[in-house]
Amino acid sequence: MSKLKTAVKISAGIVAVLVAAIFGISIFLYKSADMARPDVSIDTTDLEVTQTQNLRTLNGNKLRRNQNGIWEMYLHGNALERGLANAQLAGDIIREQEDCFIRQIKRYIPSESYLKFLHVFLVIFNRDLGQHVPEEYRREILGLSTANTTEYQFWGTPYERQLNYHAAHDIGHMMQDYMLVGCSSFAAWGDNVADSSIIVARNFDFYFGEEFSKNKLIMFVEPEKGIPFASITWPGMIGVVSGMNTKGITATINASKGSLPMSAKTPISILVRRILQYASDIGEAIEIARNTQTFVSESILISSATDRTAVIIEKSPGGMAVVEAENNKIICTNHFQSSELARNDGKQTDSHYRYETLRQNIEKNAPLDEKKSVEIMRSTLGYNGENIGIGNEYSINQSIAHHTVLFKPQTLEMWVSTSPWQSGQFVCYSLDSVFADNNWEDEIASHSFDIEPDSAFIANDLPKLLSYRNIVGKLNASDNVSDSIWVDTLLSINPHNFHVYRAASQFWAGFDDAKARFFDKEYERRKPKADVNRQCPQ
Repeated sequence: MSKLKTAVKISAGIVAVLVAAIFGISIFLYKSADMARPDVSIDTTDLEVTQTQNLRTLNGNKLRRNQNGIWEMYLHGNALERGLANAQLAGDIIREQEDCFIRQIKRYIPSESYLKFLHVFLVIFNRDLGQHVPEEYRREILGLSTANTTEYQFWGTPYERQLNYHAAHDIGHMMQDYMLVGCSSFAAWGDNVADSSIIVARNFDFYFGEEFSKNKLIMFVEPEKGIPFASITWPGMIGVVSGMNTKGITATINASKGSLPMSAKTPISILVRRILQYASDIGEAIEIARNTQTFVSESILISSATDRTAVIIEKSPGGMAVVEAENNKIICTNHFQSSELARNDGKQTDSHYRYETLRQNIEKNAPLDEKKSVEIMRSTLGYNGENIGIGNEYSINQSIAHHTVLFKPQTLEMWVSTSPWQSGQFVCYSLDSVFADNNWEDEIASHSFDIEPDSAFIANDLPKLLSYRNIVGKLNASDNVSDSIWVDTLLSINPHNFHVYRAASQFWAGFDDAKARFFDKEYERRKPKADVNRQCPQ
């Protein structure tokens, strides 16, 4: 017995030493975190914004809001100048965006103790983040951070917060297994397109609440070094998730599944920013990607006017691969396709399903034009045209898109969606016209080429979708909802969405198990399935 007590004491001592060591290491990592703030002085006293009607200007930089509610910004100069001009012109909407971001985090994580834990985790995880962001962009972020208040010092200084926000897409993807990031995109050309030129279409389904998506921003950037480009983004974001440069390179990102990283590297949006600013063909884009370490798994769809083709660059923390197009088209959802990086995770995921639905719709609607391409990205129907309900992650159009954009790199034209999601009007821009026109008092978009709203969806499906999400929110928020009329209403307004049957099963569980089992079987039976054995890469 004495030997057992001795062994227990020794084991307890070892555990105590290990806990103390882990705690000590954590404190050291937390205290020694260095976000590599550039050593430059900031003086904003002479930066005075001029406002005339709908236009704000500062030293040739501009900000306006168009008739569709989209913010449009033009920036030029060196990195610090761009960041400071961005902060001065858009300070109010940058602060509004940060307020929204923090509120949404607190909605997802209402526990103050867990928020504190998350803060410590992020500081340790991102402790070397600055070293993986090029000096140019750290200078721009430093200038941008002058717009932020000190109200959220708990999350770091304005510079530290802004740098961390540029990894928000990556962190959200990593922690949620891309629950918030489920994009669909394609590129087509040749016999798949009416005029044979390249068309690129993408839904950016990064969902952080409707409030986050309210201030949509298109940045037109003419940097001191590199290639002018346009980026569809949000206030306070200099990284790129969807964009095109004046050499006809387009770049869009789609999250993919991957193993959990041990520390932060270069945020994917910063990598894509470098590609747009410094690549004039696919070879240069691949070289930039190859020389950049990232910390999440991501697919980057690149098209090129010079090369007259498109590829997918697949990046993971452990490697990189390039997927070539076949039959003048290439499709990208949320799984890797290359033999080097493809995961053996089965073919019946929503990503594989959307891939097959896209392939089918491209083939059915070819030859494509701008309007047909937008209709594909707006479609709520599933494989073989099946009605799978509204708000379904198996749909190409999940009705959560921050933005949808259509690019034509050979003519430097792009069409950007307006609310609700991708169902509003698509506004056309010509990069040649925007960068050549110094007069931003009037509309800078080429409105004569706009694509009309999806009036049928807005009139018929939108009210049902809003009601569906409202009811689901009430059911999820309360354990005391006892009136079955809520479930009956869900079944009546969105009967083809398989998630409704899971909600019904959970509602009846415990006090009518027969009904619960029935709805659980219906949930499994109605889950969308596609024939992906032949066409869809794994």
